[in-house]
Amino acid sequence: MYRFDFLAGLLTSGAAALVPASPAPQPADPLDQCDDNPALRYDQRIEFKQRALDAPDVDLKDYLGKIVLLNFFATWCGPCKAEQPDLQDLYTKYYDAGFRVIGLNYGETDNTVRRYRDGFHISYPIVMEAETILHRVQTNSVSNQNIVFPVSLFLWDNGLLSCYRRGAMGRTELVHKIEGMLKAMHEGT
Repeated sequence: MYRFDFLAGLLTSGAAALVPASPAPQPADPLDQCDDNPALRYDQRIEFKQRALDAPDVDLKDYLGKIVLLNFFATWCGPCKAEQPDLQDLYTKYYDAGFRVIGLNYGETDNTVRRYRDGFHISYPIVMEAETILHRVQTNSVSNQNIVFPVSLFLWDNGLLSCYRRGAMGRTELVHKIEGMLKAMHEGT
């Protein structure tokens, strides 16, 4: 049930995946760079409800009004481990301003993810069983040979995609994106 809800809900209709995605904006500043993905649309709200590790289900509708970073990861992924301290720190630093992080694990057991969470002192929710949707988001296919971890999706406060990024992001880029989105949200732009 959860996997279907998550997969069906990411794009508001199954037919939307067949419509070519609007391209990611191409900014002049490299810190604003986003990647293109034919499975994602920048003009369509991303929604899902999915089981979380040791917490209530995560429903993205509950995050409307917040800037959200969805971060797909695997515990064996070196770049994920390198990025993790910054994600936790920035989650804490910008929480009161309206920023949220949701981790999405790639097909590992609860105990494996629990050890990873505890080792990195992660306090944000971690969605489990996200492998099916990662295939759709990452490669728009059933093959996982092109999956690169981590994968990050930044969502506006209205649930629309702001930026899709493959691979690890440095602290400078994360801060730039978070602060820019929070500023735009608070200024109402």
